[in-house]
Amino acid sequence: MKRLLGIAALCGALSPMAQAETVRSQSFVGEIEHRAVTLQARDGTGSTQARQAYVSVTTLAGTVPAQAQLQAAGVFAAKAGCRDGQVLTAILAGVSARAANYDVLCRGGQ
Repeated sequence: MKRLLGIAALCGALSPMAQAETVRSQSFVGEIEHRAVTLQARDGTGSTQARQAYVSVTTLAGTVPAQAQLQAAGVFAAKAGCRDGQVLTAILAGVSARAANYDVLCRGGQ
């Protein structure tokens, strides 16, 4: 596991994203796009399948989450992006005028 997460090469970075889906919680709405990726060990001894999810999060009111809400929005993005899989990492990729955008890497699940 340590080797896989060290410097993971995301093969499939050029593969197209799947069709977007929408997920709602009590506080947030997420537009999610998934794609399959392969994590490769730094030393090249093995690889494992994973999923990358790009999650755009807004509040239920349709606004960008406030600074104080970004951590909770990240937790939502990780859960929504990985569903029942294991969250390997969730990174705030940026905040635009329309949404807070998270890049989530998952292993297992759907």
